[in-house]
Amino acid sequence: MRNRICAAHVRGEASSRIAAQAGVDSIEHATYASDETLRMIADKGLFIVPGLRYLYSIIENGQPFGITEAIYGPAGLREEIAQAAETYRRARELGIRMCPGGDFGFAWNPHGEYAKDIEVFVRILGFSPLEAIGCATRNGAELMHMQDRIGTLEPGKLADLVVVNGDPLADIAILQDRSHLSVMKGGAWFTRNLA
Repeated sequence: MRNRICAAHVRGEASSRIAAQAGVDSIEHATYASDETLRMIADKGLFIVPGLRYLYSIIENGQPFGITEAIYGPAGLREEIAQAAETYRRARELGIRMCPGGDFGFAWNPHGEYAKDIEVFVRILGFSPLEAIGCATRNGAELMHMQDRIGTLEPGKLADLVVVNGDPLADIAILQDRSHLSVMKGGAWFTRNLA
């Protein structure tokens, strides 16, 4: 996998272990990864992208699309969410870098709502707002092997910014309100919603 970034979309223990052994850059979910597999992920410096927002979106937004409690209840969705939260707590204790994202693009979890996954990092996984923002920015840049150009505010890096009218460290959900956000891309304003 030279000069390529490789992600494995897996949930189970065996598939998480195989992905870690293969040395993929990122494991999307790893919900049921054992402590042994998590240690391997940590030792190899791999990333985990939990993608938890997708599961919450099924419960919160799935009904209009025919995804009801009668469907996701017997499938064990709530139990999977509980297991996932425990797995990611252990992953965090081991120092595994995590990034928000994953499994967007469904009617009940559409593209453009990525900031909701940052909120999951705070409300469910116990990250501080600053840590969660770092997972989205710094860790995201490292995962994409672009940390020399993006991910942090430093001289010489690209001027790609989200400017917030408010304090996301006090209320992480403000990142979901586009009326409070302006975006600078390449040093030029892309959207300018702030006065």
